[in-house]
Amino acid sequence: MKKSILIALSLTCAASVFAQGTIQFNNFVSGQVQALIYGPETSDSNLIKTGNTSAGVPVGAQTYTGTTLNGTGFSASLYGGPTSVSDPNSLTVGTLNGGSPLVLSFRTGGGAGRVDNPNGLLATIAGVPEGSFANLQMRAWNNANGTLTSFEAAKASPAGVWGVSAMFTSTDKLGGLTPAPTMANATSFNIHTNVPEPSTIALAVMGASAFLIRRRKK
Repeated sequence: MKKSILIALSLTCAASVFAQGTIQFNNFVSGQVQALIYGPETSDSNLIKTGNTSAGVPVGAQTYTGTTLNGTGFSASLYGGPTSVSDPNSLTVGTLNGGSPLVLSFRTGGGAGRVDNPNGLLATIAGVPEGSFANLQMRAWNNANGTLTSFEAAKASPAGVWGVSAMFTSTDKLGGLTPAPTMANATSFNIHTNVPEPSTIALAVMGASAFLIRRRKK
């Protein structure tokens, strides 16, 4: 009997040690984080902006002309990884209970710009045990009437409209058996139309130059 109890306790301890950490997926928690997400800039839809406005928490000095994201036509996910990860591209998408990617839409009306998470769903961050800090990044996109179901799909689409926050480190250790912390340190950003990769631009310039040279020779 005692042996069985010891085994059970050992398994419980092992499970808690290797449990993945969780964080509240909410970019608007009064007094802790206020980082609204905005649409493309009205003057230039390719323009990329990050940083909080004067109304944000923490307070910033950024300005946006795009409207705050509103309703089910927009989606967001929270990506994360250990603090040793310095490249945002190496972060992985947060999941619901360690299963499917956690994808949320946006609130409407006066709540626009905030993810719609009335049930307080937590994002599980793979590779970050509970009780550890994490590097995080929020990503959002226009889901094209539900046809682009992930950030990666939006980014890969030539007509994709997407954006990412600056990478930030959680201010508190991730939860698990303990309460999950908020996304304090997160800051606002805007979504934007796909900007061609530098290599693509270079090829286009080279092609145009070659074409002009050929015309001159003729």
